[in-house]
Amino acid sequence: MYNRTKDAESATGAWFAELLRLDPWYKDVLPNFRLLDPSELGQGVDSGTSFTSVCINTALYLPWLASQCLKHGARIERGIVKHVADAADLHHSGRRADVVVNCTGLSASKLGGVEDNKIVPARGQIVIVRNDPKVMASISGTDDAEDEVTYVMHRAAGESDIARSRSAGD
Repeated sequence: MYNRTKDAESATGAWFAELLRLDPWYKDVLPNFRLLDPSELGQGVDSGTSFTSVCINTALYLPWLASQCLKHGARIERGIVKHVADAADLHHSGRRADVVVNCTGLSASKLGGVEDNKIVPARGQIVIVRNDPKVMASISGTDDAEDEVTYVMHRAAGESDIARSRSAGD
């Protein structure tokens, strides 16, 4: 994670604030967390951190996860609910479910009982290139707009995404 101090008051600076702290809560949780040495920073970058993380390709992972649940006897029910508590009424037995797993994603901002106003949809341009950066990287902002962010993400097939995203509200 690369940080430019000038992005601190921008929309992306607000989105990334916790990730960009030099003493973040997750420093003792993520493997190999370390502050980057100034010699490792590019021009215009004021600070940075490095840590081991994961990148999940949801297009591949979610079908696999669903198949694992089904293999172990779970049933997957789909339905439309206006409140998270109503999901318990979708149990295949006709009785109320004991557990509801909330996986609403972007809809969490609208789902009754959740209404997470911190969820912000993003849209962007993704370019897939045929090289392997061997890292995932992101920077706190761009000079093009205060609500844009750029990241590079390794893909399992030896390619990488280079993306620019911005708030979907703009």
